[in-house]
Amino acid sequence: MTAAAPNAPTALVGLVLVGFGLAPIVPLAFRIAGKLSPDAPGVGVAAVSTLGYAGFLLGPPLVGLVAEASSLRWSLGAVALLLLIVAMLSRRL
Repeated sequence: MTAAAPNAPTALVGLVLVGFGLAPIVPLAFRIAGKLSPDAPGVGVAAVSTLGYAGFLLGPPLVGLVAEASSLRWSLGAVALLLLIVAMLSRRL
């Protein structure tokens, strides 16, 4: 919705919906990571935390880089595609 939005308010609604959709992922990721190694749950939680911070730090510059090379619509479309891939891979858990 955000990538195809004709104006800023519609794009903002799309971003809010993305936020609501992604909000449950973080607690679930930490819960699953803590259960991966029963003897040392901190290792899994640390790995998820590290990947989360890496995405938080690298994501916006990469979105900007793709937007500079093409457009913001393509950049946000790529983010949507990556989120669909994550959703498909999450079914394996």
